[in-house]
Amino acid sequence: LKPRVGVLLNIKRVHLGVDGINTLLDILAAKRPLVEKAILNADDPLVLSLKRRGDLTFSLSDSRVDAFVESDGDEVNMHLNFTGQLARYRPYVRTDLFYYQSLASALTASFLGVPVEVISEALNQFRPAENRIRWITLRGETFLFDGDVTHAGRLSALAENRYSTSILLIAEFNFGEENVSLQAEDLSEVFSQFSEVRVLDSQVNQEALERYRIRNCLLVPTEQFLYGVSSFEFKVIHFGTYFRRYKDLDHLPTFIGA
Repeated sequence: LKPRVGVLLNIKRVHLGVDGINTLLDILAAKRPLVEKAILNADDPLVLSLKRRGDLTFSLSDSRVDAFVESDGDEVNMHLNFTGQLARYRPYVRTDLFYYQSLASALTASFLGVPVEVISEALNQFRPAENRIRWITLRGETFLFDGDVTHAGRLSALAENRYSTSILLIAEFNFGEENVSLQAEDLSEVFSQFSEVRVLDSQVNQEALERYRIRNCLLVPTEQFLYGVSSFEFKVIHFGTYFRRYKDLDHLPTFIGA
């Protein structure tokens, strides 16, 4: 069934590897016929190339579009130029992807006639529906815990953030069924976007770093894994496929020495 409205957030290398998808232009061609009314990310040149008369756009940098955001730290002003209204909310996490998703959701809701007050309330109350990412507390410090498959695209979404400093703590690599050969170089690039990346010194992690030649990270023993993390504003712990193996977070503190 063809939807009334379709949102295109981005076109990135992380989509490559699917049968028949070998270039960014293949992705562009696949997405082109999906929707009648499109809501497009104006900051992605390939996505923007699909724009037709009447389509709506959103951006983090261009105030001339139908919806854009201004962030002043803990709160965000979302300008819905499409309706001439303002939505203010506290983001669940200050990453570019979350802002893009918020913009796309709000613009879609506005197009469907949802009041701006309802949009603001929904954004303020947002919590992830999937059991793979959440805020947790260890040793009195707050971390964003990512327990999904190790994937360059997902970690890139966390690297592209609006915090002054950030640290990524890899408890364990686990790529699941993903094609790692297509991600190795991207992972090294993603790691360079964090202020620091630490990888727990284990056989599994050593083998992953050596086999795929992943760079821009430090292999550290358990006692150094969380040392001095309070100096970083944004702290992320990644444990690949954690929630496929464990039903709750009780195992995590023991594993990382917390």
